[in-house]
Amino acid sequence: MATLRAVYHLAQRATQGLLQSVFDVMGVALPVPCYSTLSRRQQTLDIPVPKRQPGESVHLVVDSTGVKVYGEGEWKVRQHGYTKRRTWKKLHIGVDEATGEMVAVTVTDNSVADHEELPRLLDQIDEPRRLSPLR
Repeated sequence: MATLRAVYHLAQRATQGLLQSVFDVMGVALPVPCYSTLSRRQQTLDIPVPKRQPGESVHLVVDSTGVKVYGEGEWKVRQHGYTKRRTWKKLHIGVDEATGEMVAVTVTDNSVADHEELPRLLDQIDEPRRLSPLR
């Protein structure tokens, strides 16, 4: 509950209601602690959030995923056997390995590979580049 509260910037009663709604939708029969219990338990809970200090090197992890922009529906293609050429975009994401923070994002055509997009991802990082070879 504390994580949900921190991620969505919710009040304690709202966090209780959100979790109860999620459990109801999922059909899970677990009790949700009330907001006062959350408040009492959260006082002694220390959740460290990793942050990179200025000047520290960034270990960038890059991956991409495809996103369908438009095209015929799968049902229509199965029924009628016709399809227009579907358009896909590729979302390249650069994540700081130590903190899990997304530090760079680009969108390209589906033909662009991660290694081709790497220089543009690195340009989005404010720190000066110090490239080291992979081991």
